[in-house]
Amino acid sequence: MIKQKNKLRLDGFYYVNNSSDVKSIDVLLLYNEGFVINEGNYNGLSSNYCLVNIKKENSIENAIDSYKSRLKLLNQSKKIPRSCKILENDLDGKGVFVTNNDSIIIQYYKSDLKIRNQDSFNDYFLHEYRGVVLNDTLFKILKIVNYRDNITKNVELEFKFLKHSDKPKVDSKDIFKNIY
Repeated sequence: MIKQKNKLRLDGFYYVNNSSDVKSIDVLLLYNEGFVINEGNYNGLSSNYCLVNIKKENSIENAIDSYKSRLKLLNQSKKIPRSCKILENDLDGKGVFVTNNDSIIIQYYKSDLKIRNQDSFNDYFLHEYRGVVLNDTLFKILKIVNYRDNITKNVELEFKFLKHSDKPKVDSKDIFKNIY
C-alpha cells in the first residue's frame, strides 16, 4: 500500500450531504496506508437491519446517527448478519486514496451488473474522486470519474470529518490479498 503523510484526520469518518427530498449522507472511511472504504448512502428514514436504535426522521442529523449506529453494530458483536459486515473478499466500495500537497485522489471499485439491463453476474468497476484538501477535517471533490462509461462530471462535494471511536479496524492487506 501507499505510505504517505496524511494531513487528513483518520480517527473517524467523512461524510457529504447528499440531499434532495430525503436527507442523506454519503460516507467514506479513510485508513492509514491510503486505504478507503466507500460506505455508501445513509438517510434518516431507512429501516435497515444493519442499523440499531434508529428513529425515523428526515434530517441530516438523523442520517449521521444512522451511520453511527452501523459503526456501533460493527464493533458490538461477531454475530451480526454477513450482509452488514465489511467483507474481506468483497471489493465493492473498497480502494485507495492519495494526498499530494493539497490534492486528493480517491479510487474505489463499485459493484454493478456485468451486462446492463439484463440479469447477469456482478463485476467491479473503477470510480474516482478528484479534489482538494482544505484542512485536516475537510476536503472538496471537484471531479467524479466513472471509468466504465468513460464519463467525468464536474461537482462540488464537501466531505466533512466526524471523529468516532467505533470506526472498524480494517487491515488493507486482508482486503486486497485476493487481487495481488
